[in-house]
Order: sequence, then C-alpha cells, then structure tokens
Amino acid sequence: MADIEGGALVRAWIDGQEHVCLKAFRVGKSHVSHFVIPLDPGPHPLTNLALVHKDPEDRVELAGNKAKLILSPPLPAVGLPDVGQAFINDQGTYLKVRDSDSRVRPFVYVDLATGEVRVRQEHGHLTFVQWEVERKGRFFGLFG
Repeated sequence: MADIEGGALVRAWIDGQEHVCLKAFRVGKSHVSHFVIPLDPGPHPLTNLALVHKDPEDRVELAGNKAKLILSPPLPAVGLPDVGQAFINDQGTYLKVRDSDSRVRPFVYVDLATGEVRVRQEHGHLTFVQWEVERKGRFFGLFG
C-alpha cells in the first residue's frame, strides 16, 4: 500500500469485498496516513464517498488496465460542490469526500492527480467536472 503513489486507481478489499478505489494520503506531523476511497457502486450513494484508512501493509493492488477514471469537460459551477462531486480550482482537480477520521471537519478534498488530502478548497473560481469509472467495459459512478 505505501509503495503505491497517491492518485492511482487501486483494487482494495474492504470488509472482505473488492472495490475500485482512489489511493489517497495525508501528511501528518510525524507520519503519513494512507487511505482509499471506494469509487464503485455499493450499498451507499456517491454522496457517502469517504476516506477509508488503510494500514501500509494492507492488501491493495494497482487497478492497471482493469479500471480507468474518466473526467468530462468542465461545466460552470452552480453553488458549492457536494460530497462525491469533482471540481477544478486554481490549485487542481479535487474530489470532495467525507472525512471519517476527523471530528473537526466533516469533509476533505482529494487531489485527483496526486491523491493528497487537503482542506478548504472550495474558494476562488470553480468549475465542476463529471466523473465516472470504467471497469472492464462497464461504467459506474457518474456524478456531476
């Protein structure tokens, strides 16, 4: 897990089930926390997308050619993004997700290019992008 770069699509096992996930990380004062964000459909709607903490030794594999994240052309933003929405600001392209580790901030923003978990990205000029995951010819996760 620790040797996989942030922002990569991975196959991760959560509660015994395989999921296509985005690999994310947060740099703390003395350590780096590793997370996955399940992007495939499950029993919960996309508005419940959340960081899932993973131990660096947990079984996580690169998705390789088995899954691909596809972003649509940017759309004008109407309001602020909701959980599960991707958006572009002056700093990059982010996905808003729930932060189950924090009692202080319920939401964080994951840089889709690097996987870095950041805070307070809903400022400046925003455009929304729809996203979907293609997995072996099937599409899921369209949100925008």
